[in-house]
Amino acid sequence: MPSWVSDLITPVGLVVVAVVTFLGTRYAAKQSSRAAARTADVQSRQVDVGEWKSLIDALRGEIERLTTRVESLEADRTLERAAHRSLLAYTRTLLAWAHRMLPNETPPMPPTAFVDELAYITER
Repeated sequence: MPSWVSDLITPVGLVVVAVVTFLGTRYAAKQSSRAAARTADVQSRQVDVGEWKSLIDALRGEIERLTTRVESLEADRTLERAAHRSLLAYTRTLLAWAHRMLPNETPPMPPTAFVDELAYITER
């Protein structure tokens, strides 16, 4: 092999090695950057998931509290309606008795809100 060829191969080899090293380093840096971006994205999503879970847990607690409150209010309303109906029945009976016992007397008028509910007959 002529000496000029060996003299040419050595610098070319060094340039090739330098280019390969540069490209390899750049490729590794890009891969590292991409991996860091993926890791940051995953961590960001994990934070988002954690925030959503805490929000959902808070809303579930509020829903349970409101459900309990609605059930309590419905039970109270049922009791109040039963008491209201009992009082209306008693008032009807009392007015019928008063009409029989005092046929010539007019009983006092009930509040206007209850006139339709009582539906008593003053004239028999």
